[in-house]
Amino acid sequence: MTDEPLDRPSNYQARDIDVIDYGMTELPGTSHLIRGPVPDLAKGDQITCIGAAQTFGCFVERPFPTLMGEALGRPVLNLGFGGTGPGFFLDHPELIETANRGALTVVQVLSGRVQPNMFFEGRGLARVKLKRTGRNVHPHVAWGDIAEGFYAWRKAPPLKPLVHLAARGPLALALAQSRKGWIGAYRELFRRITTPTILVWFSRRTPEYDRRPRPTEALMGEYPQLVSRDWVAPVAAMADEYVEVVSDRGTPQPLRHRETGEPVEIDLGLDSALYAGATWTENTYYPTPEMNEDAGAALIPAARRLLG
Repeated sequence: MTDEPLDRPSNYQARDIDVIDYGMTELPGTSHLIRGPVPDLAKGDQITCIGAAQTFGCFVERPFPTLMGEALGRPVLNLGFGGTGPGFFLDHPELIETANRGALTVVQVLSGRVQPNMFFEGRGLARVKLKRTGRNVHPHVAWGDIAEGFYAWRKAPPLKPLVHLAARGPLALALAQSRKGWIGAYRELFRRITTPTILVWFSRRTPEYDRRPRPTEALMGEYPQLVSRDWVAPVAAMADEYVEVVSDRGTPQPLRHRETGEPVEIDLGLDSALYAGATWTENTYYPTPEMNEDAGAALIPAARRLLG
């Protein structure tokens, strides 16, 4: 449980400062803090990349947006916000308007775990509100609440298999509702974007993903959680280009102090109370520097085609 509001952005700068300085800066004309630097937006020649932490580039000095810009000789605007779903950008039209002042927009395939359904509300960021209890929780807790039969089996542990079986119906319904809303949000997002677009899948796994109802952690899987080929295919058709990047190069990534090079332990609670008490000494979740190199290499030819 957390008292943090549903629209609170991630604080990667505070969490990761021993490892990397993201150069956070305010996006002109808005209150959004983004990863810098911010190019001269008046020129209108920038590539804008919108997405989540994978676009932002956690623990990476030169994330794929930067690599694209360097290779293409273009300024880049990084609009990666931690934990986002597509609805986040619809709720903040100023971000879409900024992207529309550029030359090309790269849109990341985002997780489905924060997409609202009949069981929880959300604002497209990394916490949701359970309708059943009114609590703001991590989305994995919300999906666990559904997949584990609202945890009713805890009152009678021997009934756990029966409760799981009974939960399959509500879970399948929640997945169907979230999928429909997720695709609809992307449809509206691509309708509002007026520049040429690239949709990028960036993950350690392919979109071929088994989403059969099952316990929470298996259900969530690797990022982007819950999303499978039947989610991605209709959205890929909305973009001018679709690029699929599947890589795990450099995993695990040891975390080292940016000044001393010594191993360092980061406190995830500095990002959000949702993660209080958790620490990392290596990165096994976010794309590594090597994975970002693979993403940049895959995106550059598509960007060249669209930029001319």
